[in-house]
Amino acid sequence: MKKNFMDKLLSMKEAYEYTGLRRSAFNQHIRPSVPHFRFGRTVLFKKEDLDAFFVKLEARHSPPSPVYENDSLGG
Repeated sequence: MKKNFMDKLLSMKEAYEYTGLRRSAFNQHIRPSVPHFRFGRTVLFKKEDLDAFFVKLEARHSPPSPVYENDSLGG
């Protein structure tokens, strides 16, 4: 069964609880960088946008994989 678009949205409270951050930290560091929908005073986030943000963040802060000249796979 196909999910309704609204089933994929998180309220502000659900979003910061999902990320494990306090509301103030979420508002300062995450909210400006993640697309969101505003309906009056209600702010909604797509869970997949939050996930994508953290994947990019992890990639930026992960050390590069070591490269070995004489590895056993091809050289």
